[in-house]
Amino acid sequence: MKKIIVGLIFCIGLFSTGHAQSNEITFVPGLGETGSVWSGMTDNLHQDSYSFYNNSINYNGYNSISSSAGNAYIPNGDVVITHSEGGLLARKYLQESSSHSYKALITVGAPNAGAPIVNPVLNGTASNVIAGMINKLLLGPNVALHVFLPSPVGASVVSAVENLLATGQQSLQAYLNYLYQDQPGINDMKPGSSFLSTLNQYPGNTLPAAHYAIYGAEGIHTPWHLAGSAYAGTGQVENSLGITVHDKLESIYLDVTISAAGIADLYRLRRDRAKRNYNFDDYFKYNRLYHKWQDVAAAFNVGYRSLLIGDQKEWSTYVTKSLIPQEFASGAFIVPKKWYAEDGLLSSETQAPKFFSKDDGINRRLQALGANHLEETAHPKVKQRLEEIFQNGDVNIPKNQTGDGGGSGGDGGGITPPPPPCNAGGTPIAC
Repeated sequence: MKKIIVGLIFCIGLFSTGHAQSNEITFVPGLGETGSVWSGMTDNLHQDSYSFYNNSINYNGYNSISSSAGNAYIPNGDVVITHSEGGLLARKYLQESSSHSYKALITVGAPNAGAPIVNPVLNGTASNVIAGMINKLLLGPNVALHVFLPSPVGASVVSAVENLLATGQQSLQAYLNYLYQDQPGINDMKPGSSFLSTLNQYPGNTLPAAHYAIYGAEGIHTPWHLAGSAYAGTGQVENSLGITVHDKLESIYLDVTISAAGIADLYRLRRDRAKRNYNFDDYFKYNRLYHKWQDVAAAFNVGYRSLLIGDQKEWSTYVTKSLIPQEFASGAFIVPKKWYAEDGLLSSETQAPKFFSKDDGINRRLQALGANHLEETAHPKVKQRLEEIFQNGDVNIPKNQTGDGGGSGGDGGGITPPPPPCNAGGTPIAC
């Protein structure tokens, strides 16, 4: 009997020691996502030998964020990693749960200072910007049709181009309309909402001592990148289709612009020669051809300039609100640095506001260059930033030197974390 008791004590000691050395991470999804959106990231972190238990929660992002936070359960002492709206939920949960505390909070692509994109989507501004981008691309083919191909064949070609571009337009517009609806949770994210005013009045009450904000920064041509990510699917790294189509169109439109301008210049020279020789029949003929080719060059140049910089300018100015029109007063084709600090839906200023910084010499606002909003839960740069944070002393997620990366929790991995506390009826609190 004495040996049995000693053995039980030894086993209990092993379990307690193992649990004390482990770490728990709760992953919170964003608007329109489920906890599984983080599964690829957790698998990759485990494969890199980071040892932690991982849990995830789900919620309805269209309910008010306060009610979602009230119905959520996040274990005490967890490192909490969130995406998008989930960051606001986690902060509200901490604000309202004085008896709870996180070991650390890491928000990724969160509208911590509000989501300016909500109003442009709801009032139709975003739709107008997208339609304007498509119309600029259709101008060149339509002018070429009327000038050179006034026939059913020419009309069918333009119609095919129009349908192709309209498909992309409708896909992006449908996604935005699906994501941002006139619902309580969406209205909570509007800049200046009563929810955000209350949440950010004393931001320190919503953040644990260890807190970090990772902000996606796709760079330029974000609408096209977003389209590629939407095509790839939730929780996936961007499919290259969107930006490949963009780059191909940009090359075509530039080539047509240069070629048409060159042909127009050739006819201008012939026109001027005919005028000097008093050959007015040739003069009028070449003059007509000169203006036709000049119109084609100008029309395709509109599309080229839009692809080069114009679509991003309008998107950043009127949709994400990460730029102001005055920055373009010079008209110069210079890409402002701020363009590299938006993820296609949110600017860096709202993802990582200044109140995330602390005077402790630690960088608490980290950029994930090349990540747009839809791929932030799977992007390699976000993973790199998470690993950097894991190594900081106030987070300290261990790396298993034996190469065993640990396991997952409630999502079916190899290690099961301790159960959540129960309510008075003995039933685990639901997420």
